[in-house]
Amino acid sequence: HFTPEQYERLMLPAAAGHEPDPLNPVHLFQQYAATAEGYTAAAELLLERPYDLFMVYFVQVDSLSHLFIKFAPPRLEWVDEARYERFRDVVFEWYRHQDELLGRLLSKIDLEETAVFVLSDHGFKSGERRIRSEAVVDVNKAHLDHETHGIFIAAGPHIRRGAEVAGASVLDITPTLLYYLGFPVAEDMAGKVLERTFEHSFLIDHPVGYVDTYEDGRGAGEGAEADEAVDPEETERQLQALRALGYVGGGERESSTAGEESSPELHANLGRMHLAQGQVERARAEFERALELDPDYADALLNLGDLERLEGRVSQAEHLTQRALQVDPSSIGALAQLAEIKRDQGALDEAIRLFDE
Repeated sequence: HFTPEQYERLMLPAAAGHEPDPLNPVHLFQQYAATAEGYTAAAELLLERPYDLFMVYFVQVDSLSHLFIKFAPPRLEWVDEARYERFRDVVFEWYRHQDELLGRLLSKIDLEETAVFVLSDHGFKSGERRIRSEAVVDVNKAHLDHETHGIFIAAGPHIRRGAEVAGASVLDITPTLLYYLGFPVAEDMAGKVLERTFEHSFLIDHPVGYVDTYEDGRGAGEGAEADEAVDPEETERQLQALRALGYVGGGERESSTAGEESSPELHANLGRMHLAQGQVERARAEFERALELDPDYADALLNLGDLERLEGRVSQAEHLTQRALQVDPSSIGALAQLAEIKRDQGALDEAIRLFDE
């Protein structure tokens, strides 16, 4: 969703010592590629030290797909031939390079002694399944690019060879890793151990154990003191990246939180950013601003409901979650959140019905 004038700048990579242009996909490619190399190099060094659990997150396949899958074959009608020829192979070549990066890490691991899990939380529309209209790409709906299903691959000691693990959820990963590492699974975790991942003899010798919870009783509000440590420049950099990927508005219009143009998506994403940094009150303010712009914005309703639940205001949490469910009756997040509320209220039959649904 770049204008012709902006695409004229694509032939000019970011010069050394100059800030990259957040609207230029070539500059963003350089940034994401450099980050991937840095993460890989850091991981190679750390893998030389003893560890029990080692985790690496690569964002580049997702980010570069958002930026370049629109140019991949078959050519979309609104993509001109020059851009198509220039960018058609970016996503596929990055997948190849991502495999090379994984190979560098695997070369540091004794695969006879160490299990490896590779997973993604979602997939990406490609080929004929991509969004067909340029106008749709530019409405701050980056999630429309996603496929619901991701991948889950495991190999190593006690991992069942050739098994298919169907119906897995990202919520199952933590219980599965806890089990494999010899720890009990918490009863209040929404996920389950993916038992089909493991050899039958291992399951017999190591039955799944449980504890009530791993929560320490502190509410979300107790991280609010981190609000004073906000770095406005870092927040703006994060916003620029979200705009470029389509997660918030602003793109070529250069809108900002200060106000020329705003959207509920912008404020909901800002709210999630603040939550991730422990800035609860700032997050609440952004979710409330999203609802001022759109009282039926389900994402903001859900996030506010979750904050209310964590801070003990259960009736308000239920009200907000019910509103989100009215907006989107098929929302898995709203159903799960309402189920948790009913469970906390002791309405176990209703909680089970909601979880089943």
